[in-house]
Amino acid sequence: MYKPSNGPEKEVPLYRKGIAWYTDKNIKFRNPPTNSTFTLQQAFEGTTQPIYWQRPVYKLDVDDSNNNGFINDDLIVWMREAAFPNFKKLYGVLNRAQEPFTEGLPAGNYTLSINY
Repeated sequence: MYKPSNGPEKEVPLYRKGIAWYTDKNIKFRNPPTNSTFTLQQAFEGTTQPIYWQRPVYKLDVDDSNNNGFINDDLIVWMREAAFPNFKKLYGVLNRAQEPFTEGLPAGNYTLSINY
């Protein structure tokens, strides 16, 4: 959230898709084969969910069913190993179509809420 000196706070608009490398999304990380009678949920039956995950891997994106399982953008970025001990991982890309973000992030105070 961006907190301007005058006015209400605004959510920073981010693109959250397309943040994974093309080769990771389309070659390295793939979901098990599914069809109209065999769902992604069935493909993951018998697997163990990490203890602190609040949702199973086949339900990581409740808004886009094509962004679930091993091809979830956030999961792919998180799973990509870093080449060096100091690294950054992409969370999103700033959508510059909205004011006051057309020229980038304006000076001011920001709040970052971490959930999940």
